[in-house]
Amino acid sequence: MARGWAMGLAFLVGCGGETEAGTIKTGESGTVAAECPSTDAIPADQVIARWEGGQLTFGQLQETVAVDLRTMDIEHAIGRYDLQSQALDQKVAEALLEAEAKKLGHPNVDALVAAEVEAKVPAPTDEEVAAFYPTVARRLGGASLEEATPMLRQELTRRASQEAFAVYLDALKGRSSLKVELPYPDLPKIDVPISEADPVRGPSDAKVTIVQFAEYQCYYCGVVADTLDRVHEAYPKDVRLVFKDYTLPGHDRAIPAGVAAHCAGDQGKYWEMNRTLLHNQTALEDADLTRYGKELGLDSGKYEACRTSGKYEAVIAANAEQGQAAGVRGTPAFFVNGVFLSGALPFERFQALIERELAQGK
Repeated sequence: MARGWAMGLAFLVGCGGETEAGTIKTGESGTVAAECPSTDAIPADQVIARWEGGQLTFGQLQETVAVDLRTMDIEHAIGRYDLQSQALDQKVAEALLEAEAKKLGHPNVDALVAAEVEAKVPAPTDEEVAAFYPTVARRLGGASLEEATPMLRQELTRRASQEAFAVYLDALKGRSSLKVELPYPDLPKIDVPISEADPVRGPSDAKVTIVQFAEYQCYYCGVVADTLDRVHEAYPKDVRLVFKDYTLPGHDRAIPAGVAAHCAGDQGKYWEMNRTLLHNQTALEDADLTRYGKELGLDSGKYEACRTSGKYEAVIAANAEQGQAAGVRGTPAFFVNGVFLSGALPFERFQALIERELAQGK
């Protein structure tokens, strides 16, 4: 039965048995490892296609897909790390909560959470319920505030309990002197050029540089903005943040917004405008951009002249080309001292890589 399962898995993953695809080995623990041939072993000068009057070598093929293959390898390594990291977090949390439950005399973790977290979450007020209603009204099937109030109270309580639990668990980790030492994967470093036109926050001699590719109609770029602010606050002397525009197809207001941010930067307000735009992604029309400039106290004449001059479209286009060459395919994307990260990642992911880079730089 076990052998049949292993053989079935082998065919699913593309390598198995003693076929031409590779060899399946089963260790003492019962784990299955597939040994598959790698295209890395193919000589670069090996001809892989021929036609009348021409041919193609493996090396020539590799040149056309090198960036995409590198990105795939990086994403695979990061995906493995994410899976391991999430499992580690869960195991640590379970152990800490069980120990705390025993310490405080609760029969189990559920009882601990009920008493120490949920019981201490205040019930939402009428004002909070009324303020929450407009944000979810479209999903309520036309229900009035009065009709929806019980459900809204339940949802607000659930959210508050989740936030309170996260705070409780963080405090528990702090009291336990938790130190996570899961090694971050050794990833290739990609050189991303930084020009004078790129907005920078942090000291020029920082030990860690984070280059971000993002745009102003990308929802997750807005989500991660607060995380990057936290990184800046946690590492004011050790981390330099660089923003590069990478506009996505179909986001017709991303370029005008990017131009507005650069024009605000001409008057020393780039990052203020950057955060304003990221937090107001549904209001990026020309009138909105003009209003934000006034709210930030910009010289309106210079700001508007800059926005219509076209001087920053070339900068934004160049940033997009740099991102594509580096393997960026979506936003937000980051290069932490050249190490690629993708997505609206939590602070802890940046922290793990920053700490590794700081330790290696000592």
